Amino acid sequence: MALSITITFSNNKKICVPYKSTITIKELIQSICKRSNLPNDTYTLEINGAELYEDDNLEELGINDNMELLLKSSNNLMSNINIPENNTTIAETNSGNAGVSITTFQNSTSNINNNNNSSVNNNEIKNQNGNVTINCIDMIVLDLSGSMRLSAFKGSKVPGELEMTRIEFAQAIFQTFIDKMVSYELSAACGLVCFGSSAQLTFGITRNFDSFSNELGEIQANMGNTHLWEAIILAAKTIVDFRNNPNIKLAAPEKLLCRVFCLSDGEDNSNSSTMLDAYDYLKKNNVVLDCIPIGLEGRSRLSALSTATGGSCFIADSSQEGVELFEREALLSLALRDNFKPFSISVSNITELESLGGDFKKTIERKVDAKFSPSIICKSTVDTAAIESSGMSKSYSGKRVFKEYQELKEEIKNDKNSPYTVFLSENDLTAWKVIIRGPSNSPYEQGLFVLSVTFPDEYPFKPMTVRFITKVYHCNINNDGYICLDVLKDCWTPSLTISKILLSISSLLTTPNPDDPLDVVKAGVYRDNKETFNTNAREWVRNYAGFTIADLKKIHGLE
Repeated sequence: MALSITITFSNNKKICVPYKSTITIKELIQSICKRSNLPNDTYTLEINGAELYEDDNLEELGINDNMELLLKSSNNLMSNINIPENNTTIAETNSGNAGVSITTFQNSTSNINNNNNSSVNNNEIKNQNGNVTINCIDMIVLDLSGSMRLSAFKGSKVPGELEMTRIEFAQAIFQTFIDKMVSYELSAACGLVCFGSSAQLTFGITRNFDSFSNELGEIQANMGNTHLWEAIILAAKTIVDFRNNPNIKLAAPEKLLCRVFCLSDGEDNSNSSTMLDAYDYLKKNNVVLDCIPIGLEGRSRLSALSTATGGSCFIADSSQEGVELFEREALLSLALRDNFKPFSISVSNITELESLGGDFKKTIERKVDAKFSPSIICKSTVDTAAIESSGMSKSYSGKRVFKEYQELKEEIKNDKNSPYTVFLSENDLTAWKVIIRGPSNSPYEQGLFVLSVTFPDEYPFKPMTVRFITKVYHCNINNDGYICLDVLKDCWTPSLTISKILLSISSLLTTPNPDDPLDVVKAGVYRDNKETFNTNAREWVRNYAGFTIADLKKIHGLE
């Protein structure tokens, strides 16, 4: 059995080497170099665009003898090397070019197949009609009555901030909603209903977010009256019709979350539908209502209806507050809300319904993943023998994760100035907590930050998820701890490790990237006045990251 190798820096010359399932990538590169008389250099092997980790063997990677690998060189000047024409196989050897090493951080968006022929495509969720299972349907409902042309707020609370009309504010926050839905890669679809003197379906439920955003940007507030309840019912009916006849794959009914998200600046003044009609239809079809009223008129009744469904009524006193609110993950996704229990309140008449008004929220926190509850103890030193005997490290993914844990612990042991302390549960290798010290010469240098790390079953063909548990003021890290880092998304390759990811996160703290922000407000501060940004970052360090290691161990269940 032979394995085909294409040497990309030599006119894509092909050679064959013997296939041996237990050979590691590093050993295979050494064998190729010896056979082809290649000079000392740093080489990498790739399959389907994904760079391979040097310590993995072919069997673990699911590579068999009918696959083709690409050999690449880090030396861009290397070209036109003469490779022997003889493509016959030679005896395999583990000796060879000792100078061969594996480089990392290659730009790649593809992944390779495992032994079960499963594959992970990091970009599939971005395809508007790709192989994505939709678990959330959102219908946005916008008021286009003439009063929406009025000023959204009575004077700006932020110096230099331009005053917006109410419709401009609505467009800004829901554009943020769509942008974050895409950047957080949510498996969601959305549609748009607009209302004034009547309710109209403006844009059907879709994953074509570009076209949806264009339509949202074109709407104008030029209608009379406020057919609010009629519009909410129409939006819910659109969801019901879509559920019954979808053109994309939907999650199972018990896992599919459906929501109407309404923005209005006034009371319903029509005779077409009542508030109780809207509640009854929403409850019958298990559709939750979120809302964001502008001004005082009608906000109590909207609050009552949203509360009755298990949704929330949000308010903002400036455009900046609105944008920051709509960047929160628990606003974007019902599934990320703590104690989310739709229709758990008993309502039998309009009096009971209206009595629920008055609960307004200016922000909403993402619920804590059960794996990272402080009640789940994570240890800095685990019983290696117990983990090996438990079977958790027997799968390829488990072996890889446990090996990275051991390597990272060794790195920390050998570097007395290491900024990392790592903890994991002896009962779950896939859930880590890491304490990271803020980098020197940065506004974060006085802080200690706790991160969560989750390794998926498909690891290393799919990246780990890393979040800040400790709040951090940063334009590439949102208020829920989500990190905008290319190596955790499109640039992930199986050759990357948790050690290199932590290094990238430290680098991000030292050098924010305001041109690719996750938090546009903080990015604006960074671009306009870096010193103000640094001052704010230091204040957050004092407020949220000023604990000792001993304090953090008590707070986060660490030993």
